[in-house]
Amino acid sequence: MIEQEFISSMMLQGGTNALFAGFLFWQNREQKKGFVDRELKLESREMELVGRYEKKLDEQQVREDKGRTSFTSDFNELDKRVAVIETKLESIFQVLQELKVMFIKRV
Repeated sequence: MIEQEFISSMMLQGGTNALFAGFLFWQNREQKKGFVDRELKLESREMELVGRYEKKLDEQQVREDKGRTSFTSDFNELDKRVAVIETKLESIFQVLQELKVMFIKRV
């Protein structure tokens, strides 16, 4: 209402230049409102994207940690199995050496 009264009084008192100035003032204010609205939307969208990006990074980190833990566990298990095989091979080698000595004594 105040704007209409203001514009009406400007038209009556100032003529076309005052009316045009009023129009420019109104247009400027509307553009500022639009700019603020777009800025808020962009900030909201940016925060949403940052949140999604951080969530994906966290998920990736969890997967990498889980994979690293699994790999370490598998590697340790394999190391234990290799140690058992080495022990068994040493036992077999020792038995073969004893058999060789026995065979040489017989010959």
